[in-house]
Amino acid sequence: MKKIELIFIICSFLILLSCDESDKIESFDHVTLTEALVNLDGEKLQIEIDKLTIDLKPKISLTDNLGHSENLNTLIERLNSQSDNFEASLFCYACIKTNPPQSEIFITVDSLGIEVCRVLDILTAENKTLSFSSIHECNDSL
Repeated sequence: MKKIELIFIICSFLILLSCDESDKIESFDHVTLTEALVNLDGEKLQIEIDKLTIDLKPKISLTDNLGHSENLNTLIERLNSQSDNFEASLFCYACIKTNPPQSEIFITVDSLGIEVCRVLDILTAENKTLSFSSIHECNDSL
């Protein structure tokens, strides 16, 4: 009987260890994200974007001293795979010279047949995961 209990405990422990950070992405809500994009709602965007970036820790290399170039591409892929209602693309990497630097992602959203363009500012700190900073409307001159 004790052997069965021991096997059960070991199996339970292994199952818990097998869960990875990407499992947390499942709670992402693309409807909330879409509404937040259209309404420029930074609070809701912070919650939803940070769900997608929770596992995107910096991977510093000789060609990427901040370590987030690949992570931004992963975030964009995740955004694009969540819904056909919007399309994300990288505008620039660490181009906003703040501390920490920020990157920009363009997102076009279909809002009842009207295309809405938004820009997400993403913090790209060299020692933290990617995180949402702010949202603003696209500038026509870009």
